Amino acid sequence: MGTAFVLAGAGALPAAAADGPIAVTVPDKAVANEMGGTDLLVKLDDRGEQDLSRVTLKVRLGGGLSGRVELVGGDWCTKDKTSVTCSVDRITPGSGITARISLRARKNAPLGAAGNVTVNAHAASGTAPAVTVPVEVVSPPYTDIAAQAASAPTYLRVGETGAFTVTYRNAGPVPGVLRIGKPGGSGFADPAWTDCPLADGDGCLIEALAPGATRKVTFTEKLTSAHPGEPHVQMTVDGAYDRIITDNYASFPICVHETGECTRGGHHATPTPSPKPSAHPSPVDAPAVQHAADSAAPVAHEPEQLALAKAEPPYDEAEEVMGIGTYAVIGFLILFASGMLAWHHRRRRR
Repeated sequence: MGTAFVLAGAGALPAAAADGPIAVTVPDKAVANEMGGTDLLVKLDDRGEQDLSRVTLKVRLGGGLSGRVELVGGDWCTKDKTSVTCSVDRITPGSGITARISLRARKNAPLGAAGNVTVNAHAASGTAPAVTVPVEVVSPPYTDIAAQAASAPTYLRVGETGAFTVTYRNAGPVPGVLRIGKPGGSGFADPAWTDCPLADGDGCLIEALAPGATRKVTFTEKLTSAHPGEPHVQMTVDGAYDRIITDNYASFPICVHETGECTRGGHHATPTPSPKPSAHPSPVDAPAVQHAADSAAPVAHEPEQLALAKAEPPYDEAEEVMGIGTYAVIGFLILFASGMLAWHHRRRRR
């Protein structure tokens, strides 16, 4: 049950200037987690008989609460790090306004009581007593949502458009909002959704997938390449923590008729063309060719012509002695002739 506080006129005012009372209603408590938590709703009502003018509502994080909780924003309000201020020019009797204040627990904030939010409201006629709302930090909700795609390959010719269906299943205890990205895949073009519940730009949005529920979405893409990658989509979960994110991706195997190639090592049902014969032996035939070459008769080669050095004659001792004697006789004759010439020359001088 909420708590209502009534703002009465302050002091004696002329009847024409007097403003009626304003009621401030807040919840008994608020909770916050790292994903966001419950919004804090603050309601202002004019319960008087005259208009209220220049009405201002201010919500402030008191004490140590700002160290554990942060203000994310507020409807039609301005905010700073620790407070939100909402202003309205006039509220007519019997009507009111509601401000939605969003709180979020800081990362790794301790669980449990975190402090109080303080709410102040005033109008031109006076100020209401401050109101406090206790805030508790709680664990974020967990879920487990997985994407499943068909495992059988899709057979396409270049230029054809294929349809691909993804099934999303929520195995967790709380609902989750699914944001599915734009379909992708190399070698494909013209992605389009055929049964998307709600467009989200180029992606698709599933607002709430309940626990135990499944939902299928289908998209189409046109094959533009003979060597494509796999069509695929990726999704994220809002409003809850997804326990396992590796199963949020879905891709589809593809086989191309023109080439017989399939992704994921698959095989095409249509036989592929035989390769043209080659003048060069294939790697499979190489051992046989090599064996034939090894068993062939060796080719005879002419021996290389080598230039041999001329052998020296054997040593002859008698010939060497005769040679020495000959040189000695020649020397003796030269000396004898020189002596005779000298004797003859001295004789003529006498």
